[in-house]
Amino acid sequence: MALFRAALGPDSIGKVRVYSESEDIGCGTAGKYYTATDVIAFHRDTLTDRQDTISTLVHEAAHRKAFFEQNTYSDRSSGFERALEDIGAKLLSLCMTLADGSLVLELTEPTAWEGTALPPGARLTSPQDRTPHVKPNRKAIARFKLLQAAPEPRRLLAELLRARMEERRTSTGLSVPRLLRGIALKPTYWDVLDSPRPVGWRKPQGVSCVNDYDKATAIAGLVGINFGVLWLAHMAPEAPTYNRRKPEDKNRPWVHHRPEATRACVMS
Repeated sequence: MALFRAALGPDSIGKVRVYSESEDIGCGTAGKYYTATDVIAFHRDTLTDRQDTISTLVHEAAHRKAFFEQNTYSDRSSGFERALEDIGAKLLSLCMTLADGSLVLELTEPTAWEGTALPPGARLTSPQDRTPHVKPNRKAIARFKLLQAAPEPRRLLAELLRARMEERRTSTGLSVPRLLRGIALKPTYWDVLDSPRPVGWRKPQGVSCVNDYDKATAIAGLVGINFGVLWLAHMAPEAPTYNRRKPEDKNRPWVHHRPEATRACVMS
C-alpha cells in the first residue's frame, strides 16, 4: 500500500480489507473493489504470494480509478482498460526514472510500514508535504449510480439543474433547503430532479416524480431555466406510461398529463 501510494498518490487506493470466503467467481476469487464503501478487498490466500498481491491491487485500483473518473469500470470495459493502462504506464515510467537515479522515491504513508525497513532510495516525506487521504463522498457516489441508470433527458437535466443551483446558491449565500423554502417546496421535490430515477420507479410514500405544473414552474423559476425544458426532460420518458391502470389506457398515451404537456410545449 505504501509503495502504491508513493508512486500514484496518497488517494490512489482507499481502504483495504481481507476476506476468507466469497461467492464470487473469476477475478472475485482473488480480490474485489466495492464501490459503495470504497474498499479494495483481498482474498486471504492472495496475500500468501507477493506477485498475486501486487497484481490484484493494480487490477482493483484500476476499477476504483475508472469509477471515480465516472467511466465504465467493469472488467473488459473501455473505462477500466484505460485506467489500467494509465496505472501501468505510470508505474513503468517510475521504474525507468528510478533506474537512472534521477528520482528519490517519497513514501507518503509512513504509518503503513510499521517499523519495516525502507526500500533503497526511499525516504519519508515530512508531515507538511503529505497529502491527506480524501474520503469518497458517498452521496456523490450514490448520485453517480442513479445518473447512470436514469434516462438521458433526466440525466442531462440533472446536470443543468445542479450547475444552475450552484450559481444561485453562490450568489445568494443560501443553502439549497433554504432556497427551496423560499418557494414553499420541500427538498424531496428537488431530490428527484437532481438525482433522477429510472422510468417507472415509485417511492412507497412521498414524491416519485415532479409532475405537478405549479411545482415544476416554481423550481424552473428558482434556477432560471425554461419550464417547458424542465417538465419535458423530466416527464417525457415517464408520461406516456404514467399511472396506466385500465386496459383502455394503453391506447391513450399521455392520458394523465395532456394539459401539462400542452403547457410545456407552448412554454418551450
